[in-house]
Amino acid sequence: MLFERFKVLKDNNFKFNTPDEVNAAVKEYQEEASTYTQFFNDKIEEAPGYKVDATTLYNEFQLFVGRDFKTQKSMFIKQMERYIGKPKGRSKEFIGFKLHGTSGDPIESTPNEVDMD
Repeated sequence: MLFERFKVLKDNNFKFNTPDEVNAAVKEYQEEASTYTQFFNDKIEEAPGYKVDATTLYNEFQLFVGRDFKTQKSMFIKQMERYIGKPKGRSKEFIGFKLHGTSGDPIESTPNEVDMD
């Protein structure tokens, strides 16, 4: 039986037949992933000393992709984690980043920090 399977695989140039459902899911994932990559490259910039909250990013993403692209906020946050790390705090802030072309939201010092200037 193993040899018969080998012959079939060899006849297919050692390529496995992938079900259409799997191909469709992979294509959808790649399209979504490229949308997130494009958003990250076009709209987010590294900015030490600044932060951007997940809601602001999500709203900007919705404007970026338009009405045809449907994604939930939780899925969006998971995708952004791949690019800029996990958000911090209750308001889910991404530290060290801001939206491109904005003045950004500076990180406020906490009461425990002492300004030595």
